[in-house]
Amino acid sequence: MSTATLLYSIQQNILRIGGPILITMGSISCILNLMVFTKDTLRKNPCTICFVAINTINFLYFYLGLLFTTLAVGYNIDPSASNIAFCRFRYYVALIFACWESSCIILASIDRTLVTSPNAGTRKLSTRRLIATKFEDATGDPAEMGQTKAESEQ
Repeated sequence: MSTATLLYSIQQNILRIGGPILITMGSISCILNLMVFTKDTLRKNPCTICFVAINTINFLYFYLGLLFTTLAVGYNIDPSASNIAFCRFRYYVALIFACWESSCIILASIDRTLVTSPNAGTRKLSTRRLIATKFEDATGDPAEMGQTKAESEQ
């Protein structure tokens, strides 16, 4: 047995056993996190918007990205092998969700940096409106990236 075959067999067995466990545990954790972060007391915190977005993105990724990878590698069921449009959609969604999650983590970090600043003026910059605006910028139309608002409206 060659090394490549051995590694593929190990990968297949790991995804066959670990894939469903990872999807189940990840879904449960995302649902529990969403239940916590959507409480009235936490909803007023600007950082909570980022955490709700991260958990929503992760939950969707489990079913639009990881599920199909587990099926394709672990069980040799690959719906994207016969449908090029679905294949493109699957990889596009996985890439976009990975980028969005990173953007939300960065926004949450920026918000925490603003809140912990010793300068009162800097602390006032931490608002839900700022986070929502920056989240919209991060998830906006890729064709509009780098354009001003006036340029994108033309």
